[in-house]
Amino acid sequence: MRFKGLAVCLFVIFSVSAEASSRWVSLNQCLDYLLTDWAPEQVVGITGLDEALITPKHRAHFGRLESILRLQPDRVFATEYNNPKLIRLLRQYTEVEVLPQPSSLARYHEWVDQLSQYAQLAPHARAHKQQLEQAMRRAHQTPQDVIILMPNQFSWGTASWADELITAMHWNNLAAPFGNNLVSLTLENVIRLEPDRYLLEGFSNANYALANEWLYHPLLQQELKTTPTQQIPSRLSSCPVVFAENYLKAIQGVL
Repeated sequence: MRFKGLAVCLFVIFSVSAEASSRWVSLNQCLDYLLTDWAPEQVVGITGLDEALITPKHRAHFGRLESILRLQPDRVFATEYNNPKLIRLLRQYTEVEVLPQPSSLARYHEWVDQLSQYAQLAPHARAHKQQLEQAMRRAHQTPQDVIILMPNQFSWGTASWADELITAMHWNNLAAPFGNNLVSLTLENVIRLEPDRYLLEGFSNANYALANEWLYHPLLQQELKTTPTQQIPSRLSSCPVVFAENYLKAIQGVL
């Protein structure tokens, strides 16, 4: 029995050691941010979509199969929205972990559980979940009606990550009745809703962009001047699950 216990301990030690020395590659920009922060020593390849993350240690592969294989990864991390053909090809050469792209807290818990399988990621994943839960509890104290405005007259309806967080805080997402996920609004819709807070997401600094045109309508500009308005930073809105706590703070206007 003593030898059996020793064997189990040695197996665990060697497994953790092997994982710590393994080479990881990311296929998704949001995973670039997460993996280079949580397990920088394991990561050898990233997408290259954010040039600031490229280093001699973290090389850009730009989604090219040959470039990824040249990095000799032991494991590739992808999301369910990555190119399925590329994933199939990579699986002929290495392990590929496909993570969910959460649009609900239930799927977020799956995301945390999947990341927690890896010794280097587990403590970070648990802390990520705990910090988000604490931030949502704090937000319960100030319920209000909010709406997210995005380019091309879009907003987040039900069955979206933004709506899930807003609802979990006991706030009211005024765009929810317009449909699921990405919904289209008219200027008249927005003016009639009379939110307590406007949240601007995804707008560029280029005033001339056609996608931004409705933001500069005189009626909406008047609304934005007389109603509390927050701009959600593009880095957070592009990866709202990875940066969940700060995305939530941006919604609350406390970032």
